[in-house]
Amino acid sequence: MNFLLSICLLVALIGHSIFISLGDDKKSTLSEIKKQENIESLEKFKEIDFYQTKNNLPEFNVKSKEITHKDKKNGVFSRPEVTFFKEGKEIKLRAKSGDFVFDEITLVNLNQEVEVYSDDYNLRSEFATYNSDKKNVFVKGDVKTNYKDYFLDCDEGTYNLETQKFIGKGNIQSKGKHELSGDKIKIYSDYVEAYPSKKKSIVKGNVRGEIVRRRRYEGKMKFSADEIKADLYEDKLEMNGNVNLKRNEMSVNANQSKVYVQNFNKKLKYYELTGNVVINQKLLNPKTMNKYSRTAYAEKVEGFARQRKIILTGSPRVESKNNLIKGSKILIKENANLVEVLDTSANIDLTEGDL
Repeated sequence: MNFLLSICLLVALIGHSIFISLGDDKKSTLSEIKKQENIESLEKFKEIDFYQTKNNLPEFNVKSKEITHKDKKNGVFSRPEVTFFKEGKEIKLRAKSGDFVFDEITLVNLNQEVEVYSDDYNLRSEFATYNSDKKNVFVKGDVKTNYKDYFLDCDEGTYNLETQKFIGKGNIQSKGKHELSGDKIKIYSDYVEAYPSKKKSIVKGNVRGEIVRRRRYEGKMKFSADEIKADLYEDKLEMNGNVNLKRNEMSVNANQSKVYVQNFNKKLKYYELTGNVVINQKLLNPKTMNKYSRTAYAEKVEGFARQRKIILTGSPRVESKNNLIKGSKILIKENANLVEVLDTSANIDLTEGDL
């Protein structure tokens, strides 16, 4: 969300261009000043095109079809467009209209077709405002943002310039693509708290989503939870509260979960679940060709996507019809009847041929 910084800079730019234009006027006589003081003035400037340089290099450019101000403290502008030149890149901001207030606090509002963009990112909304007192930028109305392969849409959002925190509310849709694995990650929620510079975010409220593999035959995993913490530096998703994972014919419920996005095709664990873990599977009996249900219980589960194996620890047990298997450590397979147990204490009935 570094692109939101450019919204706040509009305050200084627009204000500076107004005062530069006013400074070009000829000095008024004393009688004219007194007369002016008794008349509520309204001044208008058209086709503003102002450049600011620093160390003989372009710093920014402000354009506006028209700026109208009153007492140099408040006014409106139409079709503003601002270009910032930074480290060889151009950052642009534009809108259909807007207004500003320069008083004890500074407010700048942008209305309709608001857009901030550069080579790397783009933001669109119907309304944006900057408050210098709170150091906040607020956007509202069909907010759509993207930074490279990461997209975030919401109804409204606020970015704090000091903490570099973005808070989004209402119909959150965040979509991203993992740079190395090519996985597509989608998360939907009612609320998001994001720290773009740290590549971290927290989503809450009706949280659900999915991870779609680059190769279609590898399937996808759907998930839901009360809260999800995403850390893209560590390629990890942490889920808390009423966690549910669905992959192929398997559904897992737990209190907490961690998904290691980059480990799908490695021998390392792809996901880990803890706290009252329950696994429900639909399997096919190779003898009867009928489907049957298998349920496993444990305090901890580790899943290895490449080998399609799941390891259960913490008083694990596996139940299927009249079958019951217990052990200190149990290994089961996705979409397979195989169950491996160590230190077994089991009561098994194989009359149905299902494990």
